[in-house]
Amino acid sequence: MRTLCPACRQPMDAEHFAGHYGRKVELDLCHHCNALWFDKLENLSLTAGGVLSLLQSMQAHYKDDRRPMPNLKHCPRCEGTLKQARRRTKDIQYTVFDCVQGHGHFITFYELLREKDCIRPLKGDKLKELRKQLDVVACSSCGAPVDLHKTAACTHCSAPLALLDPDAMAETLERLASEDDRQRNPDADRIAADMVLQRLRTESTFQKHDAIDRRAWGRSRSGGLIEWGLDALLAWLI
Repeated sequence: MRTLCPACRQPMDAEHFAGHYGRKVELDLCHHCNALWFDKLENLSLTAGGVLSLLQSMQAHYKDDRRPMPNLKHCPRCEGTLKQARRRTKDIQYTVFDCVQGHGHFITFYELLREKDCIRPLKGDKLKELRKQLDVVACSSCGAPVDLHKTAACTHCSAPLALLDPDAMAETLERLASEDDRQRNPDADRIAADMVLQRLRTESTFQKHDAIDRRAWGRSRSGGLIEWGLDALLAWLI
């Protein structure tokens, strides 16, 4: 059964993205609202490549027609009312809608872009220039109309007018692509260092067990077996 969108109550699309340890993470996306639902900790399960693919999938529907979101949003798992919350990543604040039972959270594409530091507030000369060209724009967060000559924020969801920053977007995409490449192709020096560390830990473990066995049973009973097992394991590691 398809998950219903917490906002518009339309069926959401289940899409799969790359997760840690080679797993696939299934996320519920609403292309009517251009928003998504994260089950608990799903947002932490995505690799950098998974986040990159998610942004690309949602960007493809960025200009689709959308209806204004209702004030009340419901958890798709327990049907409880979602609670609006402000979160912070470094110096960036963004808005999500949390399930009070801890099932997960709902976030719009606009707020996801804010979280990833891809947009900038629209103000000053840029806002004046936009007002010369347009009277009304659609809110990037909820889709409601915004009268540029009366306000600099959405009167429906309070989201400030913002501009997609091409430089910031390019920087974010480049960083995600670089992180994904490192995850797919781990550095050889780091792998070698991890192997040396694992070898030292293994030696230490066997030495401790060897010492315990010598105290309990005497050196003649345990030394040969421990030394043979350590040599075999190290030969396998090398």
